[in-house]
Amino acid sequence: MDYQNSRGKKKNSRKDVKKKAPASNSSDDKNGYDSDDCESITSVASSVESHMFDELTSEDAIDLHEDFEAKLMDNIEDGARQKNSKSRQLSLTEIKKALCRRYIYDFITGRKESILDFSEKLLKKGNQEDRNLSSGIVSALCIQLGEGESTQVFTTVKPILISLIADASVSPIARASAASALGICCFIGSEELEDTADCLVALKATFSKKIPSESSLHCAFASALSAWGLLLTIASSSVAMEQMEGCIATMCKLLELGDLNLRIAAGETVALVYELGRNEGVSFQGPVNTLYALLRDLANESGRHKGKREKKQQKSSFRDILKSVEKNIRPDEKIKFASEYIQMTSWTWICRYKGFKDVLGSGTITHLECNMLLRDIFELGLPVTKALKESKNSKYERQLMNAAVSKTRTQKRNLRRDNKTSTVNI
Repeated sequence: MDYQNSRGKKKNSRKDVKKKAPASNSSDDKNGYDSDDCESITSVASSVESHMFDELTSEDAIDLHEDFEAKLMDNIEDGARQKNSKSRQLSLTEIKKALCRRYIYDFITGRKESILDFSEKLLKKGNQEDRNLSSGIVSALCIQLGEGESTQVFTTVKPILISLIADASVSPIARASAASALGICCFIGSEELEDTADCLVALKATFSKKIPSESSLHCAFASALSAWGLLLTIASSSVAMEQMEGCIATMCKLLELGDLNLRIAAGETVALVYELGRNEGVSFQGPVNTLYALLRDLANESGRHKGKREKKQQKSSFRDILKSVEKNIRPDEKIKFASEYIQMTSWTWICRYKGFKDVLGSGTITHLECNMLLRDIFELGLPVTKALKESKNSKYERQLMNAAVSKTRTQKRNLRRDNKTSTVNI
């Protein structure tokens, strides 16, 4: 009897544990917007953070928003200027997260000078982590401010970033962040064609150097190459053609000797270069046959010296790249977010999307929904209003209700027919 009772207690305790489990999961879900996971290029889940106030009362939402602004203000004014490196970098991380994960144009506009001031100083004299975080902050700042407002940011950081990516004594991670920042800041803030040309020359010089055998040093090459491709999409025809001249040989070296990220960046840049060249009616010279052979090998590689996951990612990327280069088949990808989507039908758009996604991370969805800079770039029009979302939801709800009523009506009609049939048979 005692043994049976003890077994019964254990079963009941297990049932209680199972009943309580969903509660812990729900608390994790509420904090899901703190995750750094990014959306895939084919399907993007709607942002939790952009709707985090839905379940709160208006007063609670206002208090939470004011608390967020107070903490961000404290990090900008005091935290980012601390002498203690750990405390300073913690504040820089919080500032970067806030700029990437929320669209706060009105708040940032009045504090642009303060953010630019400490970012400039840290880019010049900070350590590797300071420079890495500051590069991300100036990139996100330009995305927040948009065209016109970000011109001052670009003008200030341009010479610093160019000197950083050319300095071999600077760590590869810091140079990679500086190259990405130079591409984004120039894409948004440059107003003169000469500025874009200067940045293109500096970035091309970075990835055209001798490729080191150590794969951990390849990140600076990959970032410079991606930023160079991003700026090619806005450069004048003459500047773009001048930059692309003789680039096939360089791309072959990057495809042959680079790590996975560098190979994919080089392949996507090749596809972009061919797309832009065809639009201008240009035929490329150089080791074109070697380039085609390398692309075919990368799209069908089956050697054992690489991991299964690496080969899978490489093959899926280079199959699309090979189709574009050899057969002029344009990509066709759909990126969904909330009730909208972007149809990617060119390497130009894919290059731009990846450039912004690398900076914003999980906040890409929020900015696509609210930030007019990104909505103009991807031709999304005005933001979808709350009333329009509610009208769409109500329409969907009506459809569900009508389907349920129709199902009930059909079931009752079938039941009546069965009763009539049984009565007639009797």
